[in-house]
Amino acid sequence: MSTPYNRRITAIVLHHMGDGLPPEVPIQRRWNPARYDYPEYDYGIEADGTVRVGRSLNYIGSHTQSDKEPYRSRGTNWWNKHAIGIGLAGDFTKYPMPRAQFNALVALVKQLMTEHQLSLNEVYPHGQVTYTSCPGCTYSKVPALKGLWSYDEFERAVLSNVQIQDAKGNDETVKDLVVYADGDTGAALLLSYKLQCPMVLKDFASNVQAENKHWVGVKGTNGNGNFYYAGSDRIATAKLGL
Repeated sequence: MSTPYNRRITAIVLHHMGDGLPPEVPIQRRWNPARYDYPEYDYGIEADGTVRVGRSLNYIGSHTQSDKEPYRSRGTNWWNKHAIGIGLAGDFTKYPMPRAQFNALVALVKQLMTEHQLSLNEVYPHGQVTYTSCPGCTYSKVPALKGLWSYDEFERAVLSNVQIQDAKGNDETVKDLVVYADGDTGAALLLSYKLQCPMVLKDFASNVQAENKHWVGVKGTNGNGNFYYAGSDRIATAKLGL
């Protein structure tokens, strides 16, 4: 039985259905194998970009149990209580993601980020919080290999016109913002976690107003609210932000 719960949404977790079937197999034939009252995911996205509503946000989810630190320390069922689960039709370790499905994912995540006042820091591929290959994506800058979709491309698409706004819809000035260059996503994530602040690709840094901007992988002179972290390679850059 599904458990009623007043969920306070503070995160989004992205999944593929990982069932060995191609994206074109309809969601209704592949989700909810345990025959819950509701499907395990809050939303599903078909190959053609159609978004399906699955589990009501008034019930505890059934999509993520973290076994990775530091995420597991939040509690066994924290992710099901506080994170929206999006399930993508397909097994992206075997099949490529259709462009219509990718575009629908970007649009849905943008919509949910606005509705729940989340930043990209609160959007997680399932494999970030749990030891799994889900959602079958690559984190490389290079074009996605066959059977994999690019999480870097997804992040760039989400950030392309996202602005941080307050509850009244006005542009908000945040205290700290991590701005990163292509290839330095890992170092940016570490610094963002340390500072507990949002992060954005440098191409879109002007979209967000911040008192302090921390530039990862970009050379410059510290001052006027700008701080630069650029080492001789990615490892050295990451160490500068620790």
